[in-house]
Amino acid sequence: MEAKRVYFDSSIWVSHVLQEKRNNRAQTVQQLFDQIEEDEEVILVSHLVLLEVLEVIRKRITESEPYTDLDDSKKKEIKDKIQEKTNLFLKALSQLIREHRVALIDSQKPVDQWFKMTYSIFVSSSGGISIHNYYPDGRRRTLPKYQYRGVGHYDIQHALTAQEFSARDLHTFDQGFVELEDHQEFEGMKFLVHR
Repeated sequence: MEAKRVYFDSSIWVSHVLQEKRNNRAQTVQQLFDQIEEDEEVILVSHLVLLEVLEVIRKRITESEPYTDLDDSKKKEIKDKIQEKTNLFLKALSQLIREHRVALIDSQKPVDQWFKMTYSIFVSSSGGISIHNYYPDGRRRTLPKYQYRGVGHYDIQHALTAQEFSARDLHTFDQGFVELEDHQEFEGMKFLVHR
């Protein structure tokens, strides 16, 4: 019997690697790993996920670093932290691959077909507009401003890849995936949006 497949988008991996405390994300991800291991499922990881995780590691570590002066020493310190987290991610991923708990995948569809499908889904998904008046840490208010929330083209590409490789579930923290739940292209796949 073939193992059931699940897909983690990059938000799940980033929360795991950076041990995000917001909404107990790191703990949620660890519980997901434990459940998937217990159920003997395989996590699908696409090249898009790999690239996004590495990009977000760079940005988050750099942007969360307390400001002092930017000199060569500070740049080296930040780059060393980025490299440390990158190595941690790649080492953990390699271990999961060796244990047959993760499979690396990449779409086999021609690029023009891939983008045509992405565009078709993107233009039919409208998202929503709301008012946002909190800083990302959620503790301080800021002046109200409009905020667009919806599925992005990378989200659609994650979903298309998961569907192509017969993932049963797609796990994410990204609320935009909710828009794809009833889309006919993804019939039979569940979008599990964690908080």
